[in-house]
Amino acid sequence: MKKKPPLMACIVSVSTSCFGGSSGDSSGINSWRWLGYLLLAALLYGLSFPSWEGVELFPLAWICLLPLLSPPMVALPFWRYSGIALLFGVLGSLIAGHWTLGHSLGFGILAIIWHGLIVAPPLWFFHWLLKRCSYAMALLLLPFVWTAWEWIAANNQPFFWGALGATQANQTWLVQFVDLTGVWGLSFWLVALNAALAYALYRYAALEKRLLWQRFSLILTLFLLPPILYGQWRIHTLPWQPTDMVQLSLLQPNASEKAGQTALATLMDNLDKTKVDMAVWPESIFESMPFHDKTFNENIQRWNIPVMMVFIATQSNMHRPDFVDAYGAAIIMDNTVLGRILKGPVLSLLEPHYRKQRLVPHSELQLVPDSILWRWSALREVLPSRMLHTTKSSRPLRFISRTGQEHRLSPLICYEAVFPHLAAQAVRDGAEALFVLANDIHFGGTEAWQAASFARLRAIETRRPVVRTSTSGVVGVIDAFGEWQMMDNHRVFGGFSASLGLIATPPTVYVQWIDLLPKVCCAVVLLAGVTCRRKVSAANKSFNFINGTSVD
Repeated sequence: MKKKPPLMACIVSVSTSCFGGSSGDSSGINSWRWLGYLLLAALLYGLSFPSWEGVELFPLAWICLLPLLSPPMVALPFWRYSGIALLFGVLGSLIAGHWTLGHSLGFGILAIIWHGLIVAPPLWFFHWLLKRCSYAMALLLLPFVWTAWEWIAANNQPFFWGALGATQANQTWLVQFVDLTGVWGLSFWLVALNAALAYALYRYAALEKRLLWQRFSLILTLFLLPPILYGQWRIHTLPWQPTDMVQLSLLQPNASEKAGQTALATLMDNLDKTKVDMAVWPESIFESMPFHDKTFNENIQRWNIPVMMVFIATQSNMHRPDFVDAYGAAIIMDNTVLGRILKGPVLSLLEPHYRKQRLVPHSELQLVPDSILWRWSALREVLPSRMLHTTKSSRPLRFISRTGQEHRLSPLICYEAVFPHLAAQAVRDGAEALFVLANDIHFGGTEAWQAASFARLRAIETRRPVVRTSTSGVVGVIDAFGEWQMMDNHRVFGGFSASLGLIATPPTVYVQWIDLLPKVCCAVVLLAGVTCRRKVSAANKSFNFINGTSVD
């Protein structure tokens, strides 16, 4: 029996027959080899996401697409390559987001498959381009395709967890340029690096390994040097002297709902009110509006300290007077605010507050239309309650510190920290700091660490400090450079003292031009789709794996 070559040898030293098509195998490579390429790509992609504190596998994302962009793979028929790309997305999402299975097996499987469908389409489009342009041109367009699709997927469908660029979130030495581009610039950078390495592998595969690695090293240097130099320049030129200091107490009940309320009350009773400007509570403590609960009101009056909190509010729907819809909201509560709320109508909240804008499917967002629920009302018993009006604008909250200075602070409720435009819009509206109020108790350490790392990108994109608290997870304060100034992830019952330094910096380029890069990428992709020729010209001597034209 013929001995099978090692997998890495297949990737680094592609045979002449695969490149030149002399093998006579029009379908590309044997099934065992494309399966190996697929598994390797999925493993690199999934492990590159930050999942464990102290374990940094981010460089895997620099080459995670390389197996799928290599010549033997793109020589496969479209239908086979599309299936491989989909399996890559599903398996990679399973490795990165395995924690979703811990809360709900059914929802977890659906979420992983759904995210696999988000990852695969750019690769489908890449293979489609190969029938209309050269291999080099398709690789050149791939970063635009990936970035455009990733942005569209994040804004136009219910579930989106992490952009490819989020794999680099903890590498503050590398990611400072996201204040220009948002996380989409990181995704563009990573796909462009993968594409450049894939082209080098094709172009220089016949060279000795030593020379091939020299070419790879040169490409890495050219890609790494600009962001590193920009980051160093930005760190040394950004004004960092705080204009005001706010003393916070981040409370972690290590429980949710009723047990969480009891735990928070105990922590609030033990606070030293003379050393705290504001207490910060996590999400998922209240299941309904708490302001008509006598015990809650008495506690707020007795504690006599501002509290940033999340609750479930209700508001009458004017088109259906008999219907009351629920929505997650955040507010800074004190005796004055409570007094105004108690004077208002029972079923509406007139006090200015932050309304949650991005909802988690299954737990908060019901994907079944109302028309179906009205016809089959029994479905209401097995489906979660639906929160409506999720697109309503939410302004930052007003807060006055002990020094008498007025500040604008903007909450991001849990899942919302994944979406850069929400943070950027809050800063555009005047937010001086962002607060991520999360609930990580159901998912475990992996989800909490990933979500906390994403918050670091929001800090750099907006150059605003980010405060994070959770029912049980990672709590702390991130500065405008994405560095943890205070952090605890021991998932214990307790309160954590933190100082929040507010800095007056001008809006970043990303805040001024929210999501400009992916919008430009969309325009480039549309232009490419219209102008790319149906067939490669005979004058084009670039090797095309699909049409089988000759090598340079």
